[in-house]
Amino acid sequence: SGALAQEMAIEKYSIDSLTKEQDNLQIRLNKIQDNYINQYSGLNALLYQLNSTSTNLASALTSLTNMAAGK
Repeated sequence: SGALAQEMAIEKYSIDSLTKEQDNLQIRLNKIQDNYINQYSGLNALLYQLNSTSTNLASALTSLTNMAAGK
């Protein structure tokens, strides 16, 4: 039974090591996911600002064109 107990202890250690490694990988993946979410949010805000700027510039150019045409 000594050999069996030793084998069981080795397997338990192996399982504990794999569980710890899995937990560390999950923490790392969560950090990566949070980083991507933050980047996406920043890009989404930038696209909104650029769209707003585009709309304002189009309106200003239309006004200038109308003024130049004497409308």
